[in-house]
Order: sequence, then C-alpha cells, then structure tokens
Amino acid sequence: MKLASSPSSTCAKTVGKRHLHHRADTLREHGTAVRRVVSEMRQRLDVAYTLAEMSETAYMSPFHLNRVFRRMTGVPPRRFLTALRLEAAKRLLLTTEQKVTDISLDVGYQSLGTFTRRFTQLVGISPTRFRALATTGAQAAMATVAQMLASERLSERQRAQAPRAIVTAPAFFQGVIFVGLFDTPIPQAQPRACAVRSSPGGFHLGRVDDGDYYLAAMALPWSPDPTDILLYTGALRAGVLRAPFRVRGGRQQSTTVHLDLRRPDDLDPPILLAVPLLLPQRTHQQEPRRSRIRLQK
Repeated sequence: MKLASSPSSTCAKTVGKRHLHHRADTLREHGTAVRRVVSEMRQRLDVAYTLAEMSETAYMSPFHLNRVFRRMTGVPPRRFLTALRLEAAKRLLLTTEQKVTDISLDVGYQSLGTFTRRFTQLVGISPTRFRALATTGAQAAMATVAQMLASERLSERQRAQAPRAIVTAPAFFQGVIFVGLFDTPIPQAQPRACAVRSSPGGFHLGRVDDGDYYLAAMALPWSPDPTDILLYTGALRAGVLRAPFRVRGGRQQSTTVHLDLRRPDDLDPPILLAVPLLLPQRTHQQEPRRSRIRLQK
C-alpha cells in the first residue's frame, strides 16, 4: 500500500520547485539584460558609455548591474568595454587603411599615446607591428608552430605526469589548440604558462608560482588568410573564467579540469592576446622564471 505524502513534505517540494523556477527566470532575465548592455557597447565604441548609462540600458541599479555583469561574463562592464574597443581596433588595423590615430578615435580613445600603450600591453605588440603581421608574420608564426608540433615531444618524465586538464573539440576541428593561465578572466597580455596541442586531449602546463589564475583555451583553425589567423575567425574557445584556478605549493588545488571547446558567445570577453605571434617567439627565447611553455603532441 502506497503511503500518502505528508502535507509538510508536499509543501516543501512545491516551495523547492517554485524556488528553482524563480532562479531560472532570474538567470534568464539577467542574461537578457547583460546581452542588451553588450550590444549597446558594440554600438558605442567611439563614445563614452558610463556605468550609469549601462544601468539604464539594463533596467537595474549600477551596483546591481556591476555584480550581475561580472557574474555572467567574469569581468566588470568597464573592463569588458575596453576589451571590445581593442578587439575593434585590431579588426580596423587589418581590414582598413585608416591611420592609427583615426582608429584610436573610432574606438573611444582621445589620446594616441594612451591607446598605443593600452594596445601594446594587452595585445602584446604595438598597433603598427600588429598591422604589419597581415603580410607574412601571422602565417610564418603558424608555420613555426606547425613545425614545432611535428618535431617536439614531451619527455618521459612529463609523459608520466597526470594531465592537469582535458580538452575536447568538435569532430570537424582541424588546427592548433592553445591553452594558457592568465592573471585576468580576459585572455590578454602574456600568459603565466601555456601549452600548444595539435589535437584534443590532456595537457600539462608546467610549473607556475602560487597564485590565482584563469584558465582559457582557444582552438584556431588552419587558414591561408593571415587576417583569419589574427582575428580568430572561426576560432573555438573554452575556459574557467568565472572562478580562479588556484595553485598552492606548486600544485593545482582543483581536480582535473575539463574544457569543452565551443563557438564563441556574445558574453565571452574578447581574446586580445596575439597568440600566433607570441607563442613561437617565447618558445625560442630563454623561458622566464615565472612562466613555462609546453609543446605537446
């Protein structure tokens, strides 16, 4: 004989379901609001867009928007806007003949010096040098990576180590997979450590100093067009950007991380780092004490 549920048990279940539905509705509303702000950011790259104005777009207070935006994207709205501006500058540098001064104005910078310093800091190369890569630099860098992947192998000691993370990719993908630890949720500036793979699977980043980092992966398809390489056209990405990747005592604190490569989403912070250029350069240089690069097959 089936016993009837008690009134208190039935009530608790009902309340629980309502709470889950309410939370799902709230997440959808927050996602819609943040996407609305990001869309407005893209339309206003050349003019000031204050947090107060963003909050009006999102229909919430500045304090609440700042918290919700960070929860949804991993970064505060102003930092996201800065990344969008530099991403737009990269595209203009490669697809137009505009002067660097004009491009800096088009993406909201009133000072060429400020724009150049910011671009160089976060992309890893000056605007002028970045533009020059569209001729031969990007293809040469990718060719160098391909040669390394064909010749480099992990040592027996490295092979014996358990992989720190697992990368999966769609069956159709053919190209190079970059994985790195960054100081911020936006993949920018020099990574603390990175690895390059020619196929999905396990990877090991090597030693890094104790700290809190953000793990990001990007899969870049092979392309004969250097613009595609430098603007990450068709690139897949994955990452743990909303929670830090902790290293203590030389060991990662989390269990093995699984990164499922996917197509970009509007709420993903732009990838600013000029990956195809920087990785081959740094691999041929003596490795800095605080950073390690691993090439894995």
